[in-house]
Amino acid sequence: MLDYSHERLRWDPEPPASMRRFYAAFLAWRAGLGMDNALADDLAGRFAAHGLEAVRVTDQDERSRRGDPGFGAALDIWLHVIDGCGPAMISAGALTEPEQAEARRDYADFCRDVAEGLVMVLRAVEGTKPGGGRI
Repeated sequence: MLDYSHERLRWDPEPPASMRRFYAAFLAWRAGLGMDNALADDLAGRFAAHGLEAVRVTDQDERSRRGDPGFGAALDIWLHVIDGCGPAMISAGALTEPEQAEARRDYADFCRDVAEGLVMVLRAVEGTKPGGGRI
């Protein structure tokens, strides 16, 4: 299984306050829907709790630095999240339309002018069923 730990996402430097507010609202909205924002950090324990053996965790972090191929696309993921999840967050009362617009504007400027790096924490977890067979 492969998943992110959204709680440990890191921008370099920190994004504007409006984007930090959006991201905090995003995490709270996800949690309110029953999603685990630290799933990548919890997978090994969940595998073991379900009886899997030889559980192995591999760091698959997605690291991007200004000047790297794909840097812009890596940052743009969060513009897509603002656009894609924003309306549902607004409907749920987790965000207002002006907050969404401000976060999008400020984050786009940040990506273009300020951002130097992004780390999206990603873990791959493997285990075997008792008696053999990888999962």
